[in-house]
Amino acid sequence: MVDGEHLVCPFHRFAFDVEGSCVKVPGGAPPRATLAQFTVRERSEIIYVWHGHDAAPPAWEPSELPDDRFAPVASWSTLLASHPQEVMESFVDYQHQPIVHNVSLREVTPPVDEGPLLRISFSATIRLSVRLATITVEQGLVLSGLGLASGR
Repeated sequence: MVDGEHLVCPFHRFAFDVEGSCVKVPGGAPPRATLAQFTVRERSEIIYVWHGHDAAPPAWEPSELPDDRFAPVASWSTLLASHPQEVMESFVDYQHQPIVHNVSLREVTPPVDEGPLLRISFSATIRLSVRLATITVEQGLVLSGLGLASGR
């Protein structure tokens, strides 16, 4: 938690200053403990923490998410035991969509890579329910690195 200019561990109550040095403990003198520092970015109320190889700074920035003028009509969540790369790669693997997800996809425009970003557009035909008709939507996605997909 944050207490003034200090980051305080909620378990042991060690307090660290903005440089990452331990400056206060519940009893006695603080040890010479330090925290590792990581590059942090905030985009659309999401906090991203960069944990790069050999403490190298990020070579790219996360993409901006679409503005929040529209609230989501529906949402869901699930626990997925997978690597983020597998999820991102599945976006461009149109062949598995009808079999695994009961969704028919077709590419609208070829994928365009912009360094760490991949932009794709597809049309999806989704069967909502036995009693409801199917709907077709056109979707644009920006895949950022291995873990962020934003759609329009």
